[in-house]
Amino acid sequence: MITDYLLPLLTFSTIFERFNVFLPALGFSLKISLILLPIVGLILLLKRRLTFNPTFLFPFLALLILVEALTIFVSFDPVQSFQVVIFHVLMVALFYLITWSIKEERNLDLLVWGWGIAAAVVSLLGIWQFARYLGGWDPTLPFESLFSSAKTLVSVTFLQSFYGLASEEIILKLGLSEGLLRPSSTFIDVSTGASFVGIFLILGLSWFLSWNRSDFRRVAMGALIIFPSIYFLMATSRSASLGLLIGLGVFSYLFLRDKSGKIKLLLITAAFLVLSAGILFTIESQPRLASTLSRLGYAQAAFEMVGRNPLLGIGVGNFEPFCLSILKPGETNCYSHSIFLTWVGESGLLGLMSNATLISVVVFFLWRIIRRLKHSSLWYTRLSGLLGAVVALVFANIFHAHYGLDFTWVLLGMVVAGYYQAKMSDVRSKMQDVAKGKLDVLGVGVDNVTMEEAVEKVRSFFRNQTSDIRRQFYVVTPNPEMVIQARKNAEFKETLNNADLSIPDGIGLIWASRVWGTPLVRQVSGVDLMEELCAESARRGGRVFLLGAAPGVAEKAAQVLERKYPKLKIAGTFAGDGTPAGDEETVAVIRKSGNQVTRGTSYPVTKLPSYPIDLLFVAYGHGKQERWVKRNLEKVPVKVALGVGGSFDYISGTVLRAPWLLRRLGLEWFYRLLKQPWRIKRQLSLFKFIILTFRESFVRI
Repeated sequence: MITDYLLPLLTFSTIFERFNVFLPALGFSLKISLILLPIVGLILLLKRRLTFNPTFLFPFLALLILVEALTIFVSFDPVQSFQVVIFHVLMVALFYLITWSIKEERNLDLLVWGWGIAAAVVSLLGIWQFARYLGGWDPTLPFESLFSSAKTLVSVTFLQSFYGLASEEIILKLGLSEGLLRPSSTFIDVSTGASFVGIFLILGLSWFLSWNRSDFRRVAMGALIIFPSIYFLMATSRSASLGLLIGLGVFSYLFLRDKSGKIKLLLITAAFLVLSAGILFTIESQPRLASTLSRLGYAQAAFEMVGRNPLLGIGVGNFEPFCLSILKPGETNCYSHSIFLTWVGESGLLGLMSNATLISVVVFFLWRIIRRLKHSSLWYTRLSGLLGAVVALVFANIFHAHYGLDFTWVLLGMVVAGYYQAKMSDVRSKMQDVAKGKLDVLGVGVDNVTMEEAVEKVRSFFRNQTSDIRRQFYVVTPNPEMVIQARKNAEFKETLNNADLSIPDGIGLIWASRVWGTPLVRQVSGVDLMEELCAESARRGGRVFLLGAAPGVAEKAAQVLERKYPKLKIAGTFAGDGTPAGDEETVAVIRKSGNQVTRGTSYPVTKLPSYPIDLLFVAYGHGKQERWVKRNLEKVPVKVALGVGGSFDYISGTVLRAPWLLRRLGLEWFYRLLKQPWRIKRQLSLFKFIILTFRESFVRI
């Protein structure tokens, strides 16, 4: 399907980070990737390709955005900082669009191919420009005039880096004139281009090695790696080379971990030699050495910035404007040339901490799952490559500052999506058990069922009416509030865990299971299940009893159900109070309804030979309704009892349900909170559930 290629297209567009559409009237350029982002997201949403998942990174991403937002209030240029924060919010959206959309191995493969094709295109353009430059022709890209905001750089910078010559020497040696464009690319900075090309070399190699030798994809990936490799050697970016060296070292160590110690020693020796060569390459050239030493001046500027506000710096996006205006007026540039200096100067110690924490969590999760996987598995190789790519990105930014660009967030999305795919693959046998049984949600067992499977399960309860099988069953509908309550009350937890069917009623349970990488299939709302079972009961000629809610609500709900399902038989309704003191009266009402159904037959309290009522819906609210069922199920003539919370309110129209779209997005709880603000006290337990969910994610790696 064409939707399969939307994300690779978006990935392709993010590689051209300088490939912008300039809007003269507004005075700024708009990235193509940001134009595509909402379009791709909307199409995937309409096609139902998105599966919302906060991911284990959510609290750390939220912390990062919060810190950056706080810097606006102390910023040297608040407008600039505001723009940067908005951009990073969009990048988080890009990250989540990727993680939500990747549902299988093939989707992630396509992203790697998209990255690789983009890297190859950039590489071919760079090689073409370099060849034209050496031939004495203008290497300007033919289409650059269409993008007037494209960044252009003096070409001698490239040759100076490549040959280690001063500008004048290059001009004399090659007979060139100043002012030509740098041949690596006229719209992508050399170090930036080399960095994302270097990252692809690691990703491409790991995917290449994960396929069998006879797989055609392996041949295609090997061919795709050739041109990016040539470009990377031509660019001779020291920051990108450092990143590639360390990233390849991490990948090689993991890939060859089970090999002999001699191979490891060879890797260490090779890394030492390459690193030494890099140092010599720097110090033997005065221009390169001067460029390296200039970083000390940028470091000094960063420390002066953080000295003004140790916690929040001078505002995100303000390193160069502040430096040129306050610290070094009259200078032509004052670029940080290090993402770490950028973090320290622009967002202070809190910014450094939040960014470092985000990276550390990504590395931690990858490292833990890699150590659990079998060395021979496909995902072991790929996750090793993804970990190597993250390490390469971080180290490439020690002497550069392109960490926050679009392709960084694409990589993070691929990493987290790969983690979840690998985990699902690793625990597939457990997942099969989960599908058949229950998933542990903070101590409460929840059946991993769809609506159709839940209804079929209740049908099986109706069929199990032989003398040697327990003839009565009960269904619970746990949500985050009930889970928190169960953690405090062992008796309530036991009641929930002994239920014959436990459906995932709260969207919070679904999100928690996805954060852990063992997802429940989907939310099964208690009110929707009640209506489906009423429809089933109408088809089979069964009877239902509505118990609970405020006085008169059950009667209204019964009238609505009878109009909707004309063949449905309502055995009776009763509000009751749900307390032990009112049990005798409530049981008597239900038993009387059962007696009427069976033409006056009277049953002793202690023993009921048959169950004339198919379904008993109990709507006393969570906790209270489950305890009522536990106390009284054996006393009433019903086959299946279900705790349904506020379902009567919704069905009767007393309380309006959230619109379909909000329910589809899992935001029904938010709509209900807006309609019933007094529920805020009950919703406070959600915060504890959220904290426990993310804490548990570190345990369930």
